[in-house]
Amino acid sequence: SARARFKKEQGNASFKAGDHQQAAVFYTEALLLDDKDHTLLSNRAACFLKLGQGAKALADADACLALRPDFAKAHFRRGVALMGMDRFDDAGKALSKVLELEPRNEEAKASLQMLQVKAARARASSG
Repeated sequence: SARARFKKEQGNASFKAGDHQQAAVFYTEALLLDDKDHTLLSNRAACFLKLGQGAKALADADACLALRPDFAKAHFRRGVALMGMDRFDDAGKALSKVLELEPRNEEAKASLQMLQVKAARARASSG
């Protein structure tokens, strides 16, 4: 709907301006008008990641992937959320899926390297 698109545009503008909380509100309002737009869920997941709300980001990424299983951005956001929750194996699978879909995705490559460092540190401190 036109109203949902308008809310999405407001969300995009707020996100670009660094107001991630307000962007999440606009994306939520847009989702109430159009719950089949997978990009709204992916965008709101990005907001939640910026706000340090990994569980909410993961839920939105999963909901997005239920609508569009091949959406690389949602796999990426899922991976970042899982990494933040120290779920390294699951994060690795999600980030590997990004590279399966987009082999030249530099952000995913860098995140996988960071994941390996964090996982190694976690193993070292627990042993």
